[in-house]
Amino acid sequence: GLRECDIPWLIRLLDARPTLEAFHGELGGRDILLVQAHPFRPRLTAMPLHLLDGVEVYNGNPRHDSQNARALAHAMGADVIMTSGSDAHQADDIARGGLLGPDWVSDSRALVRFLRQTPRPKRIETP
Repeated sequence: GLRECDIPWLIRLLDARPTLEAFHGELGGRDILLVQAHPFRPRLTAMPLHLLDGVEVYNGNPRHDSQNARALAHAMGADVIMTSGSDAHQADDIARGGLLGPDWVSDSRALVRFLRQTPRPKRIETP
């Protein structure tokens, strides 16, 4: 997880507009994961997997063409964390995607620890 003291550092880093490679390198050793959300939506570019910690392989927003099957196939052959999200913009979107984990995952730091230990957790995927 991102701590409050990390926020100014992260803002300065993002303001410098680093390359993905430099950004990934700066995040190393911190309790932060770099996960690309819905990498195959139209007009987006899937980033090289070796520069990511994970990929959102399921996005539950029913109004977006997230190409979930393509995202899953992309991540399957790599050693990356696979996530799922609901991308809730409306009440009906809530819990259409997500991750199932143990009760001790109660904050962002615990989530990072869990995903590093369990890179392919059970995912909620609501068609």
